[in-house]
Amino acid sequence: MRRYNGRMNGEKFLADAQNNLLHNLDSEKEECNIDSILLIRVELPFTSIESAFNHKNYGLCPYCFRKQFEMYINSK
Repeated sequence: MRRYNGRMNGEKFLADAQNNLLHNLDSEKEECNIDSILLIRVELPFTSIESAFNHKNYGLCPYCFRKQFEMYINSK
Protein backbone atom coordinates (compact mmCIF):
# COMPACT_ATOMS: atom_id res chain seq x y z
CA MET A 1 0.00 0.00 0.00
CA ARG A 2 1.47 3.31 -1.00
CA ARG A 3 2.08 5.75 1.82
CA TYR A 4 1.70 9.49 2.30
CA ASN A 5 3.54 9.87 5.59
CA GLY A 6 7.14 10.22 6.66
CA ARG A 7 9.19 10.88 3.53
CA MET A 8 6.71 9.00 1.37
CA ASN A 9 4.43 10.85 -1.04
CA GLY A 10 2.75 7.98 -2.89
CA GLU A 11 5.89 6.51 -4.45
CA LYS A 12 5.77 2.85 -5.50
CA PHE A 13 9.17 1.90 -4.09
CA LEU A 14 10.57 2.34 -0.60
CA ALA A 15 14.18 1.63 0.31
CA ASP A 16 15.01 0.59 3.85
CA ALA A 17 18.28 2.45 4.39
CA GLN A 18 19.07 0.45 7.53
CA ASN A 19 18.83 -2.99 5.90
CA ASN A 20 19.57 -1.93 2.30
CA LEU A 21 16.40 -3.53 0.95
CA LEU A 22 14.06 -2.18 -1.71
CA HIS A 23 10.32 -2.76 -1.25
CA ASN A 24 7.51 -2.64 -3.84
CA LEU A 25 4.60 -1.05 -1.99
CA ASP A 26 2.11 -2.25 -4.63
CA SER A 27 3.00 -5.85 -3.64
CA GLU A 28 3.61 -5.24 0.05
CA LYS A 29 3.32 -8.18 2.44
CA GLU A 30 2.97 -8.11 6.22
CA GLU A 31 6.51 -9.49 6.53
CA CYS A 32 7.92 -6.34 4.90
CA ASN A 33 7.24 -4.42 8.13
CA ILE A 34 6.89 -1.12 6.29
CA ASP A 35 5.26 0.61 9.25
CA SER A 36 8.33 -0.19 11.37
CA ILE A 37 10.63 1.25 8.70
CA LEU A 38 8.58 4.46 8.68
CA LEU A 39 8.50 4.59 12.47
CA ILE A 40 12.29 4.66 12.78
CA ARG A 41 12.56 7.00 9.75
CA VAL A 42 14.99 5.01 7.62
CA GLU A 43 12.80 5.09 4.50
CA LEU A 44 13.86 6.51 1.15
CA PRO A 45 11.19 6.97 -1.55
CA PHE A 46 11.75 6.06 -5.21
CA THR A 47 9.45 6.19 -8.23
CA SER A 48 11.31 3.43 -10.10
CA ILE A 49 13.63 0.51 -9.49
CA GLU A 50 16.15 2.19 -11.77
CA SER A 51 16.26 5.36 -9.69
CA ALA A 52 16.73 3.29 -6.52
CA PHE A 53 19.60 1.32 -8.07
CA ASN A 54 21.18 4.53 -9.36
CA HIS A 55 21.22 5.72 -5.75
CA LYS A 56 22.58 2.48 -4.26
CA ASN A 57 22.75 -1.23 -5.03
CA TYR A 58 19.82 -2.30 -2.85
CA GLY A 59 18.78 -5.89 -2.40
CA LEU A 60 15.20 -6.80 -3.29
CA CYS A 61 12.84 -7.71 -0.48
CA PRO A 62 12.09 -11.45 -0.78
CA TYR A 63 8.47 -10.91 0.26
CA CYS A 64 7.17 -8.13 -1.98
CA PHE A 65 9.45 -9.12 -4.88
CA ARG A 66 8.60 -12.84 -4.57
CA LYS A 67 7.41 -13.15 -8.20
CA GLN A 68 10.69 -11.73 -9.48
CA PHE A 69 12.64 -14.18 -7.29
CA GLU A 70 10.56 -17.13 -8.56
CA MET A 71 11.03 -16.07 -12.19
CA TYR A 72 14.78 -15.79 -11.65
CA ILE A 73 15.03 -19.20 -9.96
CA ASN A 74 12.87 -20.89 -12.62
CA SER A 75 14.99 -19.42 -15.42
CA LYS A 76 18.09 -21.26 -14.16
